[in-house]
Amino acid sequence: MKTTALPKVLPTRLLLATLTLVTALGQGCCTAPVAPGDSNVPSDAIAIRFVNKNSNYTSSTIWLFFTGPVTGNINTESGGTGEALQTNTSYTLEDLRYGITVTNIGGRIYISLGDQLPTTPAPAYDFKAALTSVDMRWSFVELTYSTGIVSVVNLSDVDFYAFPISLYACDGTSLVPPALTYSASGDTVQSQLTNLIPAAQQASAIKTKTIPNTQTTALVRILSPVHAPQAYPSLQPYVDYVQAQASGAVFATIEDQYSRFGTAGQQCSTCTTTTTADPYALGTQPPTDADHACRYSTQTYSFECTFNGSGDIEMVGGGSCIGETGYTIMIPASEIAYGIYTGIPAYTVNGHEAPGGTFDTNDLFNAAVRDLMAGFAFGFVGSTQYGSLVSNQWWSATQVFSDIQPVTNGNYFYNAYAEIIYNNSNAYGQPYSDRWQPVQAHIKGGDTVQIVFEPDATAPSNTPCAVSP
Repeated sequence: MKTTALPKVLPTRLLLATLTLVTALGQGCCTAPVAPGDSNVPSDAIAIRFVNKNSNYTSSTIWLFFTGPVTGNINTESGGTGEALQTNTSYTLEDLRYGITVTNIGGRIYISLGDQLPTTPAPAYDFKAALTSVDMRWSFVELTYSTGIVSVVNLSDVDFYAFPISLYACDGTSLVPPALTYSASGDTVQSQLTNLIPAAQQASAIKTKTIPNTQTTALVRILSPVHAPQAYPSLQPYVDYVQAQASGAVFATIEDQYSRFGTAGQQCSTCTTTTTADPYALGTQPPTDADHACRYSTQTYSFECTFNGSGDIEMVGGGSCIGETGYTIMIPASEIAYGIYTGIPAYTVNGHEAPGGTFDTNDLFNAAVRDLMAGFAFGFVGSTQYGSLVSNQWWSATQVFSDIQPVTNGNYFYNAYAEIIYNNSNAYGQPYSDRWQPVQAHIKGGDTVQIVFEPDATAPSNTPCAVSP
């Protein structure tokens, strides 16, 4: 069974795959699974297998759909190709029991348990949204694959936590590390996140529901501090502490190399010089030809961070292509604490409003702000062990979160939501988790990706890259 909706492209990454379905014993699948490394997987594609281990749902009551452009077909029982796969079209796991062969796809794989998730408008996690998807139990995985580009898979709980999923990239029967999975049960993660949120705020961040035909209450989702900041500990005490300790001096030095994804070949010699007066005069998007603004060129950057008299953060420095001095990034005091949670505070460069806030407008200045916000979120900034180090040394640190910033008087000097996700998984728990944590597995043509829907009550126990994990 499937239903079709109007196309809508969502902002994420899923480019080329061959999918094959497997369900746990008793879940209704009658075909032999395709093993990792099966010779039927084309060398210019990958295979994805879905495995259902949640006994509360059958292959007819788990729904999924794909976003973005898709060119491919649903496989038939005989091993041939059937009807064309559609974007923003709901399929049950039963519909895809013989697999899918795809030559082009971009977007997310959305999964809903028990209810058929509408494909348009985009699924809503905001509790105030007047959409049926608000009360549905759903999540997604992210996968980028195509020949000629860096291809990765990952789990993401940046926006919210809903239910545990395991994701394994397999080269034959060998795991491509890391295994992207949870080490604790879904109930355990739910309990820890619930305990972090004060009782008076839980209704604004936590939604549950009763599973139909059962007496079981299941989590729908727990919103992250990105979308329910009022429910989580304020990070303003952390910012105030760092400012007081700095006493007007430099409190962090941000240094690293910038390379815009997919444009590593853009070098200083081919860039158009931006001016100190207005570094955004050439537009917010890099042109696709050889001429581009220098802030998009591969280069090193260095900024020294101080607080001014108004409590704003000023980052002074530059880059090896744009000029190593003459630039001041200013993050307003009102943006800092929440910006640590989101990773994308509003800021200006030399007094001009920066475009910031999305991947597509990412430039050298965004990279520097990202590093500082990630440094706060992991607890590096202001810590005894790492606060005095240049930022590019943070990412090889052996400790983060409460290991370097103990909770004092109920104040957290790091992103406590992200710590819980990190302690129990290697999913993204905050923007830029990958600056320090291994949260992506790299894949190539001929590989198999296994996606396992785990039970809530018990921790995952799988044999990755086996025929039945």
